[in-house]
Amino acid sequence: FMMKKLIGLILTLTLAASLFAFVGCKNNTSGDDSDTTPGLVYEKVTDDDENSYYVVTGYNMSDEEAEAVADGKYESFMKDIVIPATYTENDETLPVKEIEDGAFSGQLLFKTVKFEKVDGAYNIEKIGMGAFGGCYNLEKMELPFVGNKVDAVNDKKVFGYIFGASEASNSTSIAQNYNDASETLTVYIPNSLKTVVVDGQETIPAYAFNNVTMLENVTINGATKIGNNAFSACTGLTDFVIPDTVTTIGESAFKGCTSLMTVKFPQGEHVIMQEAFRGCTSLGYGNVNANVIAITAKTVYEKAFYGCTSLRAITISCDIPAYTFYGCTSLEKVTFLGTNTIGVNAFFDCTALKNAHDRNPDTRAYLVNLETVTNYENAFDFEI
Repeated sequence: FMMKKLIGLILTLTLAASLFAFVGCKNNTSGDDSDTTPGLVYEKVTDDDENSYYVVTGYNMSDEEAEAVADGKYESFMKDIVIPATYTENDETLPVKEIEDGAFSGQLLFKTVKFEKVDGAYNIEKIGMGAFGGCYNLEKMELPFVGNKVDAVNDKKVFGYIFGASEASNSTSIAQNYNDASETLTVYIPNSLKTVVVDGQETIPAYAFNNVTMLENVTINGATKIGNNAFSACTGLTDFVIPDTVTTIGESAFKGCTSLMTVKFPQGEHVIMQEAFRGCTSLGYGNVNANVIAITAKTVYEKAFYGCTSLRAITISCDIPAYTFYGCTSLEKVTFLGTNTIGVNAFFDCTALKNAHDRNPDTRAYLVNLETVTNYENAFDFEI
C-alpha cells in the first residue's frame, strides 16, 4: 500500500512539473523570457509568409535605475530612447517592425523617443495601443506616422492611440474625435510632451491631433495633405511651418488653435479649405510687432480665416471668397498680390480696417493694390 502511495506521489509531481513547464513557455525565440538584461526587450516572431522580425515588448531597467526610480531620484538616469531599425542576436540581423501594446507603460526614464532609419526608410510598421501610456516624463517624440500605423482606420489613426485609454498620472484626459467626429476615443497623454515630429507620412489623418492641448510644436516632414480637423483645438500650438510639399490644408485643419501666432505657408501650389484657420484668435500677434501673414495659396475657400481677431497685416495672392476674413477685428492692412475678385462680406466686421478708412480714405495706405482687383462689390462694410 505504501509503495502504491509513493508511486502515485511521484507521478503527481512529474505531471505538475510538466504542466508548469508548458504554462511557463512563451512563443519567444529570442531567448529566455526571464532575461533581465537592461535595455529594450525583443521578441522574435514569424508571420504567415515565414518572414521573421522582432517586436519590442518592453524595457528592462538596471538595478541602479530601478532603485533610483523607487527612491524618486532618477533625473540623472533619464534617457533619449532610439528604437533601432534592426536587432541582431546569434549573428542573425532582422528588422524591428512592431512595438507591443503597453510595451513601455509607466516607464518614467524616457525623455525623448525616436526611430532609426535604414537607407532613408523606417522598418517600424505598428505601434501598439498604450505603448507609451504613463510615460509622464516624455518631452519629445519623433514618429514615422500618427497612431497605430500608416494606413490605420477609426480610433487607431489618432495620435493618442499610442498612449491608450487607461488613466495615468501627470497626464491629461483628452477626447479625440475620429470618423467625422461621430465617434470619440478618450486617451491620457503626458502633460510633459511638448514637441512631436512626424517624419514622412504623406497624409496627416483627419482629427489626428485634435484636442491635444499640451503640444506646442509639431513638425510634419514630407506631408502632402493635412486632413480635416487634423490640428483643431490644439490650443498649445504657437507656430507652425507647413512644408512646401503640402498641397491641401483640410477643412477646419487648425480651427480653434487659439495660441497659434505664426504660420508659414508652402511656396508651392496649395489650397486652403473652408474654416481651416477659423477662430485662431492669436494669429498675427507679435510681442513687439505684428506678424505679417503671407497667404500664398492658389485657392482659399470660405471662412478660412473667419474670426482671427489678432490678424493685423496680410498679403494674399489669390481670389478671396465670401466671409474669408469676416470678424478679423484687428486687421488694418491688406496687400493684394494677384487677387481678381473678393466675395461678399469677405472683410465685414473688420473694425480696424474700417477705422483706417475713416482716418484716410486713400485706399493705397491700407488696401494695397486694390486697383488691380476687378470685383469687390459688397466685400467691405464701408464705402470705397
